[in-house]
Amino acid sequence: MAGVTVFRCVNHPDRAAIGMCVRCRSAICADCTTKVQGINHCLKCLERRVAPSDTSVRRPAASTTPAGIAASFAFFALAFGVAGAVVVALL
Repeated sequence: MAGVTVFRCVNHPDRAAIGMCVRCRSAICADCTTKVQGINHCLKCLERRVAPSDTSVRRPAASTTPAGIAASFAFFALAFGVAGAVVVALL
């Protein structure tokens, strides 16, 4: 048949593609296709989808640590203590 284009798998050029990856739009063969809820995905896109995007360790903010909470209490006690003393002195 003239005019029929056969797409080839990006990973296996000797194989015909049976679908396209929904994310990267690459033509993929049956061995390279993984269907998730009926939608074609290539291996690279699946790996990116399940791999954590941020592998750094997150530390809690200083204000949520016990020392940060104690420092907050001390600051507000001092601030309100000084403000209360000023108000009492003015009365």
